[in-house]
Amino acid sequence: MDTIKNVINDENFIVLNLTERIDSSNATVFHDEVTNELEKASDKNIVFDMSDTAYISSAGIRVLIIAQKSGKLNKIINVSKDVYDVLELTGITQIIKVERGLRNVSVEGLELLGVGTTGIVYKFDEDKVIKVFNEGYTFDKVSDEQEKSRTVLLSGVPCAVPYDIVKVNDQYALIFELVAAKTLSKDFEEANDKNDSEALKKSICILGEYAKNIHSIVLPEGSLPSIKKAYIDFIKELGEKYISKEDADFAFDVVNGIEDSNNYIHGDLNFANVIKCEGEMMLIDVVDSALGNGIFDINIYVGLYYLGKMNNEIYARMGLTEENAKFLMEEIFVQYYKDTDDETKKQRYKEFIVSGIIRLFMKLKEDKFLDLLNKEYINAIVKNMYEF
Repeated sequence: MDTIKNVINDENFIVLNLTERIDSSNATVFHDEVTNELEKASDKNIVFDMSDTAYISSAGIRVLIIAQKSGKLNKIINVSKDVYDVLELTGITQIIKVERGLRNVSVEGLELLGVGTTGIVYKFDEDKVIKVFNEGYTFDKVSDEQEKSRTVLLSGVPCAVPYDIVKVNDQYALIFELVAAKTLSKDFEEANDKNDSEALKKSICILGEYAKNIHSIVLPEGSLPSIKKAYIDFIKELGEKYISKEDADFAFDVVNGIEDSNNYIHGDLNFANVIKCEGEMMLIDVVDSALGNGIFDINIYVGLYYLGKMNNEIYARMGLTEENAKFLMEEIFVQYYKDTDDETKKQRYKEFIVSGIIRLFMKLKEDKFLDLLNKEYINAIVKNMYEF
């Protein structure tokens, strides 16, 4: 009984499409066929495609381990949820890259809950919300959130753990099971649409207070990446390729001076990523979670304001005016540091602006836009680091 239904030999890999069941009745054949393909692979790597596989036994898993030990197994793809659970339970996902097969869903007609910097959140049904990530977000980054969610939740940070990764056309999405949930962005968007400054201030105050609450949670050192280290490393890259040494040195001195800590940082703390669920607020989209100073979370609105000033389509996409984007940036700082003395507040504002500009460059780099910008455009953004 053949266990390899089809072999596709492309430019980089040999893709082996496996049969519906691999158990004790055909494990010996599976071993022989895989061994044969490994010998023929020469300098190419093997990929197992399990899109048709509904079951694999321990005998079949042992063959996967043999393939992994050969050094020629690149990854396993299109794995069903049931098979993935088995591979995860046995620890295979710790030693072999395994990609789930994803169902495609539609968001047409769904209620929009909020627009964030990394994606759009919709109400999926009565019990669920779905976050559709922007184009360019990889499967690896989205799937990493599930593992980070466990770490964050067990550390005492209230967050919703996504239970399924799906695709919406060519974009990845996460489904969260939440009862009677809505994002903070609904209140903010209503206030923004009405241009109601008091309601806007109230929404920003809620986010600022919630930010301080989650930032008060201290995690063990090394449990999550250091956000400050990521900034410092990126500033070095900026100075080597994109901005002047003087500007890079200035940014380095300011960011390096921000106090180190092991406090929890969400990494993308916008209104669309805070969910109100049965009276409790919790986070979604924790893939960028890190440790560090809270300023690295609230500075997200600095980049939004300055990028929008240079490209008003950014404001339009977020449903903002330039005036309200500036109000959002300044008011989140005021609310977050309202109990800080004036002298310290001046220093924090400098750190807020400079780190926010660096964050903007990091986002542009991640989205593969930074290399497309001309020097004049980059310098125009850099100038804002000195206006505080």
